Amino acid sequence: MQCVTIYSSDHNVCYEITNSKYRKHFKLSVFMAVQPGDFHFYKKESKVMFLFASVISGVVCGIESRLISVEADVTNGLPGFSMVGYLSSEVKEAQERVRAALHNSEIRIPPKKITVNLSPADIRKAGAGFDLPIAVALLTAYGYIPAEFVKDIFFAGELSLNGELNGIHGILGMVGEAKENGCRACVIPAVNAREGAVIQGIEVYGAGSLEEAVDHLLGRRLLPQSTINIEETFQKAAARRYEDFADIRGQKIVRRAAEIAAAGRHNLLISGPPGTGACVKIRLS
Repeated sequence: MQCVTIYSSDHNVCYEITNSKYRKHFKLSVFMAVQPGDFHFYKKESKVMFLFASVISGVVCGIESRLISVEADVTNGLPGFSMVGYLSSEVKEAQERVRAALHNSEIRIPPKKITVNLSPADIRKAGAGFDLPIAVALLTAYGYIPAEFVKDIFFAGELSLNGELNGIHGILGMVGEAKENGCRACVIPAVNAREGAVIQGIEVYGAGSLEEAVDHLLGRRLLPQSTINIEETFQKAAARRYEDFADIRGQKIVRRAAEIAAAGRHNLLISGPPGTGACVKIRLS
């Protein structure tokens, strides 16, 4: 006869399982298998209750950046995943990316009613940078990550289905806005780490995957802090030669069309014989 005893985090016996039968020692409010052989329990004497969690993220609005509060609520009810908060189509698709990334990172969450809100609701949320903060907010709401571990930390990044973190646009402005609003650190994709490190006075950590980000928050495997030499970077940039519209002589109509296309993100077709500068104008646009 096989007997398996499962312990809670405070080492009190919770269940004794014998041939698929169990004897419960006290009432549990949450049961979550995070990894094979890894169980987390949260005891409550009354009825079952799940938690609410909120983490900080951001979005680019024109030439400015705004901080966004990513709120996650997990409760009993018909299992589902809903997202609200004036979302674009790519943000609505985040639920599928997050679900697959958690699964492929060997993080198991029980099926519950999940509601994610991106606040404030009057700002349109666009881009794929909300994947990481949504995943972290969910794990915090489930109790896998303690709430104090994500306090005053900025999160941004796009998740692949296998859990890897892809780079996003606008990190420099969002990290700067996070610093101005009192954030002490930020966790962003590794490919954006040098860009974010340009902002001084805030700790910048680049993660290559969701697993690395979670391990860093839990203190299992800390990520190295990203740093950059600002003076050296600006010196290299100043010495680099860039193409400029000032190099184009004449052709005012074509220049005007290229400027309008670049400003409004319109399509542009330029045709002409070799040597007339068509390729240069396209690169500048």
